[in-house]
Amino acid sequence: MSDERRYELARKRIKARFDLYNHAAVYVVIMALLVVLNYLVTPGRYWVIWPLVFWGVALALHGTYVLLMNRRDELIDKLTQEELEKDQFGR
Repeated sequence: MSDERRYELARKRIKARFDLYNHAAVYVVIMALLVVLNYLVTPGRYWVIWPLVFWGVALALHGTYVLLMNRRDELIDKLTQEELEKDQFGR
């Protein structure tokens, strides 16, 4: 694999992680605001649980995808390199 291609893949993985961290930060800020809003406007009703849960599930799925895809890409890169070395040495 060329250095340029490795750079592109590494950059893609880092961008995916950065996007995940950004998503998590936005989630925390918005959920904090919604909790405060829920408490101030309708203290007896806990409607804030619904966006908290559903957006939380979406965030968890995003995190799972990013973390698993990064590991998958790294494994594929390693196996590809091993296969290329086999071909080079005629094994």
